[in-house]
Amino acid sequence: MQLVADVQSLMRERADAKGLGFAPEFIGAIPETITSDPTRVRQILINLIGNAIKFTETGRVRLVTRFVDDGGKLAVEKVLAAIYRRREGDPEWPFDVILMDMQMPVMDGYEATSLLRKKGYAGLIIALTAHAMASDRQKCIDAACDDYASKPINRKKLLATIRTHLRRPVLSLL
Repeated sequence: MQLVADVQSLMRERADAKGLGFAPEFIGAIPETITSDPTRVRQILINLIGNAIKFTETGRVRLVTRFVDDGGKLAVEKVLAAIYRRREGDPEWPFDVILMDMQMPVMDGYEATSLLRKKGYAGLIIALTAHAMASDRQKCIDAACDDYASKPINRKKLLATIRTHLRRPVLSLL
């Protein structure tokens, strides 16, 4: 995926300067093209990875890219599998934050969040929704999301929200 390669090229020098490893990882098949706003996606990735590099003292920074087109069911299964592996003693944790689209078609974000919490996921979940009323925010919080961001996403507010909740500096993306 060209966008990820561009971001890697830009951020590798920063990671190398701190002696950190940095290489994108692709899980599963990634389509050749994805309809998006590439400028915004690039900005978000650069900011997130830049912060990860800035606050990581040793080791590596991971950018994990996975394409999910099943309305969230596969993503929930991956989180549950990671929880199981963690309980079995695997120290690796594949992500630090879940950005949960609340209006997914197959399994909506409310159902997905509820399932993750029932299965023991205690990590950060931030709801993303086009609904911007106070009652919509409360509905997301009541569904066990840790916080909320309304669409269109304000990049600075989203990053500030993530920073507020993260307790450790390592940052990976789903």
